[in-house]
Amino acid sequence: RDRDVTGVQTCALPISYWLGQSAAWAGIWLLFCAIFVAALNDARTTYFLVDESFFCLLGIVATHFLRAIFFFLHWDRLGLVSQWPRLLLVILFLSAGEAWTFISFRPPLHHEVSTRIVPHALSQGPRMHRAENGESPFPPVARFSFQFAKSLLTLFAWAAIYFGYRLQQMLKTAQLDRLRLDAAVMEAELKALRSQVNPHFLF
Repeated sequence: RDRDVTGVQTCALPISYWLGQSAAWAGIWLLFCAIFVAALNDARTTYFLVDESFFCLLGIVATHFLRAIFFFLHWDRLGLVSQWPRLLLVILFLSAGEAWTFISFRPPLHHEVSTRIVPHALSQGPRMHRAENGESPFPPVARFSFQFAKSLLTLFAWAAIYFGYRLQQMLKTAQLDRLRLDAAVMEAELKALRSQVNPHFLF
């Protein structure tokens, strides 16, 4: 398989990549839960957890697709100035697609929650009588705009971290290659000097 400048196979997906993906999106899920869950009643918490789980799943798919496009179109061979405008354009399209998918599939998911999960929870305590159906009171355009901004922010942050780390590895590899080249040049010059020295002056 082809290798990129860092020496890592671009077609292969090492386990560290999947571990990083899982850890990053699990952290985002926990962050959103820590911020918002405390302000919700029990039934709305259920809808919120479903929403954030679905959002993180879409995020994994979108970021993996972004990485695939980057290597499939050989953008890794371009300079940094040429890479980022292309990445930003793809991030915009992926954010719009992710927001549209989330808005489209959210009602069916909430319907499943309301029929399978929430009714069982409503019979377990008086606090559950404040349950809502989890649907947003805002108009569709506002919901899409909010979801688009949320997706754009997370995808941009992921791209900055992932490709920033990759750039750092590239620079480190280039530095090591330069040091090896300098050492090889010095060794060749030393050999050339030794070959030019008259053996009679050494004894």
